[in-house]
Amino acid sequence: MIRRTAALMGLALAAIMVGTFIGPEGGPTEVSGAAVVATVGAGSSSDHTCAVTATGGVKCWGRNHFGQLGDGTTFDRLAPVDVKGLETGVVSVSTGNGHSCAVTAASGVKCWGRNNYGQLGDGLACGYTCTTAVGVVGLSDGVASVSTGYVHSCALTTEGVVKCWGNNFHGQLGVGGAVGNHQTAPMDVFNLSSGVTAMAAGDWHTCAVTATGGVRCWGENLVGQLGDGGCCIDRTAPVNVSGLSSGIVEVATGAVHTCAVTTAGGVKCWGRNTYGQLGDGTTTNHFTPGNVVGLNAGVVSVLMGNGHSCAVTATGGVTCWGRNNYGQLGDGTTTNQPLPVDVKGLASDVAAVGGGSTHTCALTAAGYVNCWGRNSDGQLGDGTSMNRTAPVSPLGLKPTPTLTPTPTATATATATPTATPDPTDTDGDGCSDERENGPDEKLGGQRDFLNEWDFYDVLGPGGVLPTDGFIDLPNDILGVIQH
Repeated sequence: MIRRTAALMGLALAAIMVGTFIGPEGGPTEVSGAAVVATVGAGSSSDHTCAVTATGGVKCWGRNHFGQLGDGTTFDRLAPVDVKGLETGVVSVSTGNGHSCAVTAASGVKCWGRNNYGQLGDGLACGYTCTTAVGVVGLSDGVASVSTGYVHSCALTTEGVVKCWGNNFHGQLGVGGAVGNHQTAPMDVFNLSSGVTAMAAGDWHTCAVTATGGVRCWGENLVGQLGDGGCCIDRTAPVNVSGLSSGIVEVATGAVHTCAVTTAGGVKCWGRNTYGQLGDGTTTNHFTPGNVVGLNAGVVSVLMGNGHSCAVTATGGVTCWGRNNYGQLGDGTTTNQPLPVDVKGLASDVAAVGGGSTHTCALTAAGYVNCWGRNSDGQLGDGTSMNRTAPVSPLGLKPTPTLTPTPTATATATATPTATPDPTDTDGDGCSDERENGPDEKLGGQRDFLNEWDFYDVLGPGGVLPTDGFIDLPNDILGVIQH
């Protein structure tokens, strides 16, 4: 996941709306109203998504097998739900494979979800699964950012120190010594006790940007993702990335590849390139950094997924490259792309990108969230489990329709308030799109067969198939007709 301290503070000032989905291949759908979100999390291995609200609360959606949504359950959610105990006071969030972590307004860290290797950093006080947030040992304050890998987590302190905890199979904690020395509480990364400005945790490796603009990485190096010019030798302590001793402002880590943003706004990538995720027009792995074609300048931030990469340009556009089997590049296709392609409908006004293993989300400067890609666990938050090859908007708090006075013929007449068309009710029948096509919000995104408006998932003729959270053809369609 990517996180630059300055970028985090900037994103916290943004306000995002969430709205309803209209059509599988249309451009981003944006519903106006009260702002409900401030930042969106990212993680290279996650099948869930989390966001921080404008009031400092955390909402998550998608896969929840280990309680990574933090709502006190292990039920998957197709639409955002609140993280218990974190309704206020949070500034940023990060998503791992089965766990999530957040930085509080007090600069502390809280985590929730899977804890089989101590990746929540609580010393295993809550056991192997925690469905609500717990505090990280020794990190109640002084933290600037947090980043979550597959089964490990790292924090960057306000003093420039990197601390990591959790699984250490490949040395991704950077504590030196033998691999496999798992840690259930934070440990200082070897030789990074000061001067770090940014860091990112990938699936099994971790990287940091130093005060001099250099990049150092540690952990798994199966396909050269550490960038030290070698292959297949894991590193339990930080090593220098070849050719990047200065001039770097941000680093992002994918599953087995890494990218960095230069001071000139260029992008350099290294590691696995099976799907073209390095953006050099080939599918050849690279053990040292190489330039992404067409992105030599003008990039402000990057995001890495399992096999894809995305960048936000200075003009506010989003471009992605690499694996596209679920539409995670957002170009309207499922074709892999070894060169950057534009995301449909997001040519401008994007401030940052987030997402997970095989899905991507964008935060616009106007305050909207749009997601695309794999949706098998509801990680796009649009109320369905259908993959999307172009951006859609997560469901969430419904904005209140505004009233606009109608101009009158005479100056003495009183203006008559007239409701503007409700963007949440496309066909204008008085029933919102969400109720006609999505989950019952009263149940936190779950299907409600007792709700006469909840047509999405109904009993088939004669009750042959039960409600199950999926569209069953023809049963669900017949159920709608029967209504």
